[in-house]
Amino acid sequence: MKTRRRIGGGLAVGLLAAAISHGATAKDLKTISMIYFNGSSESVEVGLMVDEGILERNGLKPEFAKATSGPAITSALASGSVQFGPGYPALYLPALKQNRALRVAAPFATSLFYNVIAQKSIDLVDPGVGVNSNALENVKRMRGKTVGVVALGGQTQVFVQLLAQKAGVDHRDITFVPTGGAASALAAFKNKQIDFLVTWMPEDGLFGPQGIEYQTAVNVNSGPDNNLGLIVNLWLVNADFAAANPDIAQAFCKATVEVRQFVKDPKNKERVLEIMQKYQGLDRKGAEIVYGKWRYVYEPIKVNYISEDFWREQSRFLSGTKDEGYVPDYNKHVNADCMKLGQEAMKQ
Repeated sequence: MKTRRRIGGGLAVGLLAAAISHGATAKDLKTISMIYFNGSSESVEVGLMVDEGILERNGLKPEFAKATSGPAITSALASGSVQFGPGYPALYLPALKQNRALRVAAPFATSLFYNVIAQKSIDLVDPGVGVNSNALENVKRMRGKTVGVVALGGQTQVFVQLLAQKAGVDHRDITFVPTGGAASALAAFKNKQIDFLVTWMPEDGLFGPQGIEYQTAVNVNSGPDNNLGLIVNLWLVNADFAAANPDIAQAFCKATVEVRQFVKDPKNKERVLEIMQKYQGLDRKGAEIVYGKWRYVYEPIKVNYISEDFWREQSRFLSGTKDEGYVPDYNKHVNADCMKLGQEAMKQ
């Protein structure tokens, strides 16, 4: 199951490590292995960690493994073949239920969620903002239609299924079509091969430059006050590695917090825009759209903080599955010292 679209074909494998060229000497740095999807939301964090030397300042040198799918990332993290990477609730929750070795690596998550766009020829009502009666009415109009998702059974499909449940629609009446990465997904929509498409930032910054006409069916991706209380992803670490190397785990945690503090500071806007263009495949206009509307997902603010209630809410991803109702032990999987760094950052 894959939760994020990739923009462009290439994946960062080891090139980013070469960007580390100043600060601590190489022999002082602790090498860590990371994995992520190039072009995803976390790619902005990775770009800042590397290009701004944030990992290096915290004594870390990253090497990158190739990301092929969400399940492969989860498996690699749980097995310890990779130490740090993104965790997607629809994937890490079942893994934790199976006692896989995973632990939260950072105090903040990516709290934004998805939108659903539709072909302009489809009769819809104005969805407004959030999951309201109009948005759910548009979900009802997905019956008998095709909806593009990243991969069958993936988190974007789970999102639509959660909406369908709220709208009283049997999701089996909706045809889900795997559209893959951003390039193929947007091409499929532009060529009218699908009726609806689940989108998220940064894809929402690509429509204009590509001349894609659409209408919004569901507008959840509208700001910190209008999300579903669900996340796209959070940072995970192999639990055995973290237990054996608590200093490294804490250094990584600190680096993720410093990234968010960097984004929050308005004087860094130009640098953040450069990173968005470099790592998310956006042009300047698209990067400004993403920065203006969804910069908050990278900031150290309450809506992104992984509190115990926030952690519990993610189990909604298990609705309708054999693991429905399962909530992992917060204190077992979330490190208190790391969370303190997040609490301190929110006060600044």
